[in-house]
Amino acid sequence: MYSNSPKQHNTPAIEPSNLKKWNWGACLLGVIWLIGMRLWAWAGVFIMVFVICRFVPVIHNQLGTTEGIGMGLCILLGFKGNELAWNSAGRHWESAQQFEDTQKAWRNWGIGLLCVFLAFAVLLIVLQGHRR
Repeated sequence: MYSNSPKQHNTPAIEPSNLKKWNWGACLLGVIWLIGMRLWAWAGVFIMVFVICRFVPVIHNQLGTTEGIGMGLCILLGFKGNELAWNSAGRHWESAQQFEDTQKAWRNWGIGLLCVFLAFAVLLIVLQGHRR
């Protein structure tokens, strides 16, 4: 029922059907999702890239924006998130269903937080319009 991967952890032999599908939780929550999936190396890289791009003046001046790089990393996580989470040495999945349910919960949190941020942004825009 279980197979050992090269990372010396057990995962169910039956893979989830959504490994090649988009992962909204990973895309929207980025480093928070990486930490939740115990993908420590990826989280470290994500944070290092942000810090370097933001606070090293030479790189910041050459690239101009950290937002574009952050968006690129989030898109990468959207594409590769399910595979990364499934193969994570830090997580043990009892079944493909547990994996899929966990990713759905992360998706719901990501979409919920996005809606809250968008509502807050609209509120700020409306309030700015009333000040003028």
